[in-house]
Amino acid sequence: MSATPWNTRLDEATTERGVITVCDGFITSCSFEDLGKIPARCQPKHVMEPADVGPYALKLAERVGEGDTAPTLQRMSAFFSQAALRLEQLALARPDLGTAADLPLVAFPYR
Repeated sequence: MSATPWNTRLDEATTERGVITVCDGFITSCSFEDLGKIPARCQPKHVMEPADVGPYALKLAERVGEGDTAPTLQRMSAFFSQAALRLEQLALARPDLGTAADLPLVAFPYR
């Protein structure tokens, strides 16, 4: 599950829908073995929307380093963090779309 070509695709995406299409492709490219290694609460949604990407990236980042899931979670966390950043870049380029600051805050409990 190499993230490098997927990161290039994220950089080339020019719309929110384009970023989500790349995210869907990334998830589809993950092996069942890799996806099976990550905790159930970190399993990706089958249908992802732009507002899902940032919270999902954070959820993955919170779990990086847990047991034998570390390499898979690290790759997924890095990819979805970049996807969230790309969505923010696109929103800033188009003020009519709003930015992440316009989204409701999501509270995550401390461990």
